[in-house]
Amino acid sequence: MENYEKWRHARRSFLIKVTIFAIVFFMFLPIALGFFPSFMKQAPFGVITYAWIFAFLQIIMTWIIGTLYWFKSRKLDAMIEEIRREAVE
Repeated sequence: MENYEKWRHARRSFLIKVTIFAIVFFMFLPIALGFFPSFMKQAPFGVITYAWIFAFLQIIMTWIIGTLYWFKSRKLDAMIEEIRREAVE
């Protein structure tokens, strides 16, 4: 049962951290567009504005979060297999 609690804690702490980060990261664009429209309209690279840069970063961040979850889920799945083996014994 102790291993199950470790698994639950590891899973929950990872999901809470990633969820909070994702919400803050993804909500920044509409908030920035609403409160700082002049800054978001500035173009540091030719005609590409900060709004477009941040929008493309959201796509990249989605892939990064998915990859992190994939790696973490492999570790969590290994922990579950160990818990199952202990339960059978």
